[in-house]
Amino acid sequence: MENETQITWPKYLPCSTQAAFDKANKKVAAFYNEANKLNIESYAMPIIDKYGKYFLTINIDVKESLTESELSKCVEFSEIELPEVKI
Repeated sequence: MENETQITWPKYLPCSTQAAFDKANKKVAAFYNEANKLNIESYAMPIIDKYGKYFLTINIDVKESLTESELSKCVEFSEIELPEVKI
């Protein structure tokens, strides 16, 4: 893992399906609730790339809720290929 001072937050955890996103989102929300004495059901809204892959926003305050394997899969926002929206 990179040196903590060199990591840019937030990171984005790729999830192959909405179900995988929902599972990860609930896990992070439970961690956030415990740490902050809250009762939220969802931590973040999904970012969906142009291929239909879901991404969960991971901020530094919830990074400990993820395993090293999950953290190693996280990407920078610039790596997410967003769909083009014509206005």
